[in-house]
This record gives sequence, structure tokens and C-alpha cells, in this order.
Amino acid sequence: MKTVWTVSMLVALTTSWPSAGRSQPAQTVNTSSLLAGFADALLIQHRPAYAFDTYVSEQLIQHNPAAKDGRNAAIALVQPIITSPGAQFAVSSMIADGDLVFIHYRGTLGGPGHVAAVAELYRIQGGKFVEHWDAFQPVPVAPVSAHPMFGTLAAALPAPCTGASPQDRALVAAFADMLYRQRHIQAAFEHYAAPGMIQHDPGLPDGRSAAIAELAPILSRPETHITIAHILVCHGMGVIHLRSQYGASPGHVIFDIMRFADGRIVEHWDVFQPVTASTINPRPPV
Repeated sequence: MKTVWTVSMLVALTTSWPSAGRSQPAQTVNTSSLLAGFADALLIQHRPAYAFDTYVSEQLIQHNPAAKDGRNAAIALVQPIITSPGAQFAVSSMIADGDLVFIHYRGTLGGPGHVAAVAELYRIQGGKFVEHWDAFQPVPVAPVSAHPMFGTLAAALPAPCTGASPQDRALVAAFADMLYRQRHIQAAFEHYAAPGMIQHDPGLPDGRSAAIAELAPILSRPETHITIAHILVCHGMGVIHLRSQYGASPGHVIFDIMRFADGRIVEHWDVFQPVTASTINPRPPV
């Protein structure tokens, strides 16, 4: 039987998902300005030490399996990457939602064939970035999708997306609930995705039918386990940060990024990274 969702039902649902409908902590600083300043110093000016010293807590909590906790460890990790000869970075989107900020960008190291999609998520407290999650995915040379893994890329930074109506939050939370918790894959996309959804996943063509065909065999298996860590929403954009595991395998960290209009998801990006065992940082990746 087809489920009919009212706005009041959807708004109530957001309280059961991380970040999407929670009571956001009061911020005495403009988190979107912090995000824009950090991204500019790190990715445009290529000044990692300055970026981290200015915007990041000395006691940074790190979920990247290749890095230890702390600001100095983060600088040591990114310094050779950001300042390597020929390194170029272009930001696709930035989102500020409560105490969480998100950035999606393209990194190019050493020319064609060395390009990756990067998604980074920070938690802000007291005007500093205090906790970090990320995912990194190489861009394939011959993708199935007709679209790049990014949105509109420009030399200048896009303004961070901020502000979300209750309907915006309800849409993302209801889609996540129907898809990942209830596992009603076809119903989730038919309710909340446009038939011709623009797809930036390199392995998929456009359209919600292709997404259903890809996800149904995975999510319908009893051994598939999904952990949703965060949901961010701003005006017309949403991000779902999750971990997908299959049986005993460590699975993947995933950032699902979506643009919506008129109550439907009309464009989708994602960043996948396999979870690997780490002796450097045993903290879970989500």
C-alpha cells in the first residue's frame, strides 16, 4: 500500500535521525564564515599550516584512519598533499548546518589520472573545528555517468549553503528513513526522487530507475547493515553521512549529497571510501 506522508508526519520523523532534526547547539560564531575562511586558506591559497592553526582546535578529534588526533598530526598529513607541485583543488559545494560544516571538492595531484573526489565534515565548537570525518574516492578514467563527479567548479569558492525549512529537513530525513531503515528502495526513490534525476555517481547513468536497480540487490540483503552518522540540510541541499557494511566486511564510508527542488531529489553526488583497519587511529570512521 502506498504511504502518504504529510508535512507534520515528516517533521516528526526528523527527530529520530542524527543531526537532521536535532536541537542545534547555540553558536556564537558564523559557522559558514569559518568554513569559507578555512576552505580558502587550505584549498585556494595552499596554506595548510595557517588554515589549521587559525580554524582548527589543537585537540582535534580525528576519524580519518590515516591520522592521529590533534591539529599537528592533521597538518603533517595534509601539508605534503596541499603544497605538492601542480596540486589543484576546486570546490563543488559547501554546507553549514548548526555545529556541522561540510565541503565537497575535487583534488588534482600531478595532472590527469590523479584526480579524486573528497568529502570532509567538521564539527565546530567554540569557534574552532573540533572533530573531523572524511572520504576520498579516485575519479575513474572511463565513468558510466555522463556527468563529472562534481557540480559547477570555479576558481572562486561558492558561498556556503545555509538555512533549511522544516520541509527541507523532513524530505531528507524521510528519504533516508525509507531507503536505509525501512529498506523500501523503490518506494523511496519513487516518492522522493525525480524520474530523470541527474546522476554524478561515476558508475550510474541518469534516472531514478538506475539508482533503484543498483541499490536494491545491496540493501535488500539481510546481512547489509547501515549506520547513519550525520544528516546535514540547507536550502535545497542535503548530505547523508553513513557507513554501509556487508556481513563481516568493514564496508564503506559514504557521503550521499543531493540537490532537491519542488519536493524531489533532482541531482545526486556521492563519495565512497572502503573502510580499512588502522593501527594509527582506531576510532571508527563514522
